[in-house]
Amino acid sequence: MSESTHALSSDGPLPDDWSAGTGKRARDTAQLVLCEYPPETGAPVRQCHYTESIPDTGKQATVPVVTAKYTYLLREARTGAALASFTLNGTKNDCPYRTESDTIPQTVDAADLVDELRPYVTGER
Repeated sequence: MSESTHALSSDGPLPDDWSAGTGKRARDTAQLVLCEYPPETGAPVRQCHYTESIPDTGKQATVPVVTAKYTYLLREARTGAALASFTLNGTKNDCPYRTESDTIPQTVDAADLVDELRPYVTGER
């Protein structure tokens, strides 16, 4: 499972009314748990240029944004039973404010993630 918890945070890509909250409340009320695995990455699609120099070199940093494919596993919180597995391609080529990585994976559009999860959260098909 990814270290990322953006799907659970109130400022993440999912609608606020889908959040179980935080802390003990989340443990008591969560019905679904979404696991995001580290992406499979590929070819560069753009470059991000950073004006801060790389430590100890004095050089400017240029970091490529690379294609990314994410795998997700949706589980029932109470039992841990797997409900669905799906993949989404990253489509957003944004440059983060800063990075310490050699590459930056594309990110998934929040609308695509919401569309994939909606049937499990709301029952709408």
